[in-house]
Amino acid sequence: PSAWPSGWLTGLRARGGIGVDLKWEHGEGTLAVLTPDQPGELTVRVPAHQRVLSITSAGRPVKFTPAPQSTPNENGALRFTAEPHQKYEVSLASRQ
Repeated sequence: PSAWPSGWLTGLRARGGIGVDLKWEHGEGTLAVLTPDQPGELTVRVPAHQRVLSITSAGRPVKFTPAPQSTPNENGALRFTAEPHQKYEVSLASRQ
């Protein structure tokens, strides 16, 4: 909300048993931390005006690819393989 231009939210849950923490600055997402309960493929979608800079886990880069029938330039949908209870940091930026 416009009343909270910057902040951090923890403890959200996404479909499939995924913990979600979010950070935003100037009204735009800057970081999402995803913690899945189960192993498997995760799909990340970001707003059209943003892009994924990187995905890391334990300080190491995580390889990601466009989700099926999508390209990062189209709608920002990406997919990567996740292990249970690992934290995955998704860094975001504007498409400028």
